[in-house]
Amino acid sequence: MDMFNIMREAGSAEKYKETSNYFFVEHICEKNGNNIRIHLDYTLGCEKSDEILRFGVCRDCRTCFYHKDFRADGL
Repeated sequence: MDMFNIMREAGSAEKYKETSNYFFVEHICEKNGNNIRIHLDYTLGCEKSDEILRFGVCRDCRTCFYHKDFRADGL
């Protein structure tokens, strides 16, 4: 799946939940009841500041998990 489709999938999620975890979140899916590890592999960043948003999406229940953070490289 290309990056644009991943971004569209996150934008069309039914629920958004902020998490304190940086790399992944353990999620009990509301649709199938499975315990799923959702990796926050993707980031969106602002070019004018060092703010980033790390996110991952559960494809079964369409919940987007995100973590607000700052870039470490300072660019």
